[in-house]
Amino acid sequence: MMEFKMKSSMIAIIIVLSSSLAFAQDAPERFVIYSTSTPFYGKEMVVEIGHDEIIDSPICKTSDKEFPIKESDAISRALDWAKKEFDSSKQWQVDSVNLKFISIESQHCLYIIELSPKNEMQSLNVGLLMNGKLIAPVAKKK
Repeated sequence: MMEFKMKSSMIAIIIVLSSSLAFAQDAPERFVIYSTSTPFYGKEMVVEIGHDEIIDSPICKTSDKEFPIKESDAISRALDWAKKEFDSSKQWQVDSVNLKFISIESQHCLYIIELSPKNEMQSLNVGLLMNGKLIAPVAKKK
């Protein structure tokens, strides 16, 4: 009887471990290359750009005269996102637009667009890669 319980226990442990390992393989660690955060209505909101996201975007050089996405298009995308994801009745405005260059194996760039609801003392950063992918801010994990 004792041997049966030991075998059953071992089988249960193996099943738990194998499912844990399978889950770990499905959720690889994300390697963050660039991060920026801002407080927004009492929550720390962070925009994190991962290595794979940067590598998947077009190469940009500081000497480039034009970039794959125009600044005006990036601003429009960020404003549209804010109106859709947050309170659309607020009049969102752009406080700043920064073009960030990141060198890994090659040089890439992205826009960091700082938005705020008009007449409120809050701001929110949004990232936009040169392949058009918008990186939304999320609440920072403690």
